[in-house]
Amino acid sequence: MIVAAAVFLVCLAVEYLGYERILVRGLQAPDATAKRSALRRWAVFAVGFWAVAMAAAVVYAVLAVRSHPTSPAWVAPPLAVLLGTGLPMQLTASRLIRTSLR
Repeated sequence: MIVAAAVFLVCLAVEYLGYERILVRGLQAPDATAKRSALRRWAVFAVGFWAVAMAAAVVYAVLAVRSHPTSPAWVAPPLAVLLGTGLPMQLTASRLIRTSLR
């Protein structure tokens, strides 16, 4: 369970830092071209990180199932990856909606 908590926090931190450093700073730019560029950069970052995280979760799950775990706790790290990458997307979605309504 400690591994799952650490995985969750790492995924959450990476997603938040990408959101804050790429998207928020770019959306504060005065011109639309800079905003589109920031949105594109953030999308590439988010999809890339999501793909790496999901691939790692699948590899972990395959390896864990092969070892025939007796406890259902083996699913905690992959679920932590899903939640750690998915929850920050809610923040991003609300930010994009606010920006589009301005």
